[in-house]
Amino acid sequence: DLHGTRTVAKWAVEGAVALAGLGLLVFTLHASADGFGALGIVLERNAYGDRKAIGRWMHDNLPESTVIAVIPAGTIPYESGLPAIDMLGLNDEHIAHRELKIGEFPAGHEKYDSDYVLDRQPDIILLLDVLSYGPWSRANYDAYGAGAGLIPAVVNATSNERLFTEYDIRAVEIAPGKWLNLLVRRGSTAVEAKTQPVPK
Repeated sequence: DLHGTRTVAKWAVEGAVALAGLGLLVFTLHASADGFGALGIVLERNAYGDRKAIGRWMHDNLPESTVIAVIPAGTIPYESGLPAIDMLGLNDEHIAHRELKIGEFPAGHEKYDSDYVLDRQPDIILLLDVLSYGPWSRANYDAYGAGAGLIPAVVNATSNERLFTEYDIRAVEIAPGKWLNLLVRRGSTAVEAKTQPVPK
């Protein structure tokens, strides 16, 4: 009968919607952007907390004119309210339009131009967007650059000797056992006053 046909059709539609939702959930848990599946979601949630803390510390401790260059440019610029250079180019026209080979790394993580970033002379360059258990040294940055295969911008920056010639390695403990590691342009006195140098 017509009523029975409509009921079967309704069940079929609802079943298809439920299967599509289940498929999306499985895909999200299995294939998150960093390749760790459900663990990747947990790690990203923890990283968000660190990024928020970094941005709030900058907002509360640095002048509004402080320019930061960041990887990635989301939570930290939002929470800090500071002018930011997106080193991955999603929010930067010059980097976004660079002719580079793409398709080998995660989308949105392939563009870079460390010379361009350095030419703009940001007060702070943040290559690490999470907090660490202690201050980072030059050896930590070199190891991070060598192992950051999924973020060419980090590799490009750490292999550019201008970075460590024009910027000092500095850190600040923003919570007990939680360190913000940053590269500070020499002469950026407001940032230098709030952070401490790290021996190279």
